[in-house]
Amino acid sequence: MALILTVVETHKGVLSQASLGALEVGRQVASSRGATLYAVLLLSSYDRLQQDLVAQLSAYRADRVVLVTGVSDPPCHATWVRALIEVVDRFPPTFLLWGATSLAAELAPFICIHLKGIYAPLCTIDTEPQLKINWYRPGTRESTEFFEEDLENAVVALVHHGPKIAPTATSEIEVIALLAAASELPKIRTVPVPDIPYGSDTLVAIGSLASEHEAAIAAWCEQEEWPLLRFNEGSGPGIAWWKTSVLAMDRVILIGCNLEEYELCESVLPSAARWLCLGCEPVPTETWIPRIRFVPGSLATRLPVLFEQEL
Repeated sequence: MALILTVVETHKGVLSQASLGALEVGRQVASSRGATLYAVLLLSSYDRLQQDLVAQLSAYRADRVVLVTGVSDPPCHATWVRALIEVVDRFPPTFLLWGATSLAAELAPFICIHLKGIYAPLCTIDTEPQLKINWYRPGTRESTEFFEEDLENAVVALVHHGPKIAPTATSEIEVIALLAAASELPKIRTVPVPDIPYGSDTLVAIGSLASEHEAAIAAWCEQEEWPLLRFNEGSGPGIAWWKTSVLAMDRVILIGCNLEEYELCESVLPSAARWLCLGCEPVPTETWIPRIRFVPGSLATRLPVLFEQEL
């Protein structure tokens, strides 16, 4: 059976209105498809003070609650993303809905990459006479329509309004309890230009094998207005890479990545893009990136040629 997941945020022990709006849309989509609606609730701990939250989720018509405890504060990428990946792997969603909050804007694109789904940060979802998503391109008046038959992968969407329908009476609801893992994500630091234009088509990742060329690569990325991922420590301004239009990236350039760094890029960067790898360690021949090119040779000779090319 299809699963509809809604990620629920709380503020000072109260469910956010944005999350309740997303839950309401989830209910409409689930009812139209005969699907099950899961509310995903992440908390540091759960006791009698939080039991009312589950009752409210029942009143807003969730079928089940996935309760993840042991999540550290404050809510952010570092504290939430591992738990959310565990949830979507265990309950693969057809739709993953969020209220349009700053936390959602930080996390939703990353989870969408993990699901290899369609990211719709600005959209409307209609269920009558058939399921249809109108995805609006930020900064333009253009939109793309997705009908149910077009949806091969998960849809990750942000809902920009609060609840419009009054809650019903509370009832018993199934709670699926999970304990958040304590493991940490590998650290990736970014030094892009101050603002990445929407539609930026190239992402550059510099690994530890290219550390002596870091300044030249960073200057090139700034000139081209491309976000730069770094795996090593250092100073400089930056924004989180998952806040850029990563799902629209047409090209991924890996420079000087070792096998561990390559595998991390493979797990989080868009696999449909064209990949170019320079000065990287050999990787397994069974890589699942369909369009990938490895360029051998010294970075000292290859990089000047790359900087002069029209990509």
